[in-house]
Amino acid sequence: MPRHSRDAPREEYLLYNPAFLSLLLRRSSEGFERERTTVGMSTLLAYVAVSMSLRIDMRSALTMTVASKLGTWTNDNAKVVTLIAPTCTALLPYLNNALMFGLNHRIFTLHHGRLHPTDQGPKKTISGVTSEVQDCQKAALYLGRWFALSGSESTVSALLGVRP
Repeated sequence: MPRHSRDAPREEYLLYNPAFLSLLLRRSSEGFERERTTVGMSTLLAYVAVSMSLRIDMRSALTMTVASKLGTWTNDNAKVVTLIAPTCTALLPYLNNALMFGLNHRIFTLHHGRLHPTDQGPKKTISGVTSEVQDCQKAALYLGRWFALSGSESTVSALLGVRP
């Protein structure tokens, strides 16, 4: 389990805690299921969505409209795209921890490698103590929707430069 030094910045500690990352995993899976109701979101795409939603440079590059074409966005934001895979790799231990936290607290379920939000999770209304917490949740929800509309898992992950 990853540990945070007491010397780590408070914001970093709060962003990477399992409860918050579980919430973002749930938000991304909610967005995905809003568009593709029966499939569930792959853990790979959920991890990518959360990783992107945590970085302000990635959030600010998002169009926040699901009508945008992912291929066009990746071409227009090549510098941001090069940061996605290393960010996912760096966050992997935290995301694995968050996945277990979310499953243990029934925030979502996992069936055949796909996340499904449960009825027991947080309110659908996005709220948070800071605007950054709210922005991360909005981005995770949006990315879940966008990925669901952008093609297969292999297409989306290839466009974003990530591999399982």
